[in-house]
Amino acid sequence: MNKDTYLIFEQYKTVINEQQNLGNLVGATAGGEGNNWGGSLPKLISLLPMGNWQSSSQKRSKVETKSGSVSDHWDGNKISYAADFSLNNTFNSNVQTATKFALDIARKVNPAVTSWQPYVGNVFNGNTTDGYRVQVIWQSNVGGNHYDHVHVGVKKASGVSPTSNEGEAQDTGDTSTTTPTGSGKTTNDALGEIEKKATDGLSDMSAERARSALAGTVGTLMGAINKGGK
Repeated sequence: MNKDTYLIFEQYKTVINEQQNLGNLVGATAGGEGNNWGGSLPKLISLLPMGNWQSSSQKRSKVETKSGSVSDHWDGNKISYAADFSLNNTFNSNVQTATKFALDIARKVNPAVTSWQPYVGNVFNGNTTDGYRVQVIWQSNVGGNHYDHVHVGVKKASGVSPTSNEGEAQDTGDTSTTTPTGSGKTTNDALGEIEKKATDGLSDMSAERARSALAGTVGTLMGAINKGGK
């Protein structure tokens, strides 16, 4: 492998390693602004731990939360996306697993977060550097009963203070099941293609061919992520 090819491979390996931290949201649906809810759907997926995550509710027709706010779940909210992860179904009734899930997401938004304890009975709100408000509710009655599911809501919202309760209780507490409708290649399928390209003759490729091959498979991966393939 020549130097130029090696450097390109290292650059894409960094991207691939970042993508391997992404989970897959089963049943995610396209729509809203840009057909990806203003980027809030891929942003939510990017915050999930690695794995295929089943949710009990995503976008739905109910407008308001129990506190009267416009819900991130509402399908008329074109720049937000939300998913509920059931304690019983998603986490097999394991409170520690659900807590780690919530904490992992919060830490991706704010690495200074070291414990979920400050958010018990409360709400985690944070902003990403690219302009999305992220809200995680778990073990709290804010906006409804969040002891039986973890709520994750994302909204395109540049300029919102990370400590603001804008969008507080975007979740209604309604955990009615939605039917998964995702389709297409999974994240793992795309990662498999990347691995194959990286190990199948990459050492014999020119720098131009290496860039083209890796860019194509990274594009496949991102397509799978954005489609929420199951």
